[in-house]
Amino acid sequence: TLPNAAYHDPLTGLPNTSLLADRLAQALARAQRSGARVGLLHINLDQFTALNENLGMEAGNAALVEIGRRLAAIVRETDTLARVQGDTFVILLGELDSGLESAKISACAVAAKCLDAVAPPLTLNATPYQLGASVGIALSEGQTDANALQSTAARAMYHAKQVGGDRYFVGAAAAMPANPAMANA
Repeated sequence: TLPNAAYHDPLTGLPNTSLLADRLAQALARAQRSGARVGLLHINLDQFTALNENLGMEAGNAALVEIGRRLAAIVRETDTLARVQGDTFVILLGELDSGLESAKISACAVAAKCLDAVAPPLTLNATPYQLGASVGIALSEGQTDANALQSTAARAMYHAKQVGGDRYFVGAAAAMPANPAMANA
């Protein structure tokens, strides 16, 4: 069966921003009830713009499909891997341990697997091409607003990219309140 176009990325077949938003809202609500934590990994490919410029958009699209396949192979069935835009993917980790350190260790282990999954060279236009990834991680016990969680993960990803890429950072989402008025304070 073909994925529903309203909720899936047409290139990779992965969930899109709409489906991710729905699953994130559900995961945060479950976390608030159960005390478990939610993790969000914001993954952006390093050297992707150069790939598109050097090998063309068709090769870039082939790379996105392959990276999507590689990332899908490392996530649990209960997690959501989505392509949210361009060369950016997000992994929603639900039902992490309620302890912050334990949840952080689990999320970092998945981030390390993401880096390992992206690292092997792709063969594009009969040319081996190496990409890396920058990963930002945000954690919540369900009290954090979904937008705040996403922006924390994105900021952590940009930090990883600024210091050279091919690494991950954990953002400080746990301190952000669910009240949006307080999030801007």
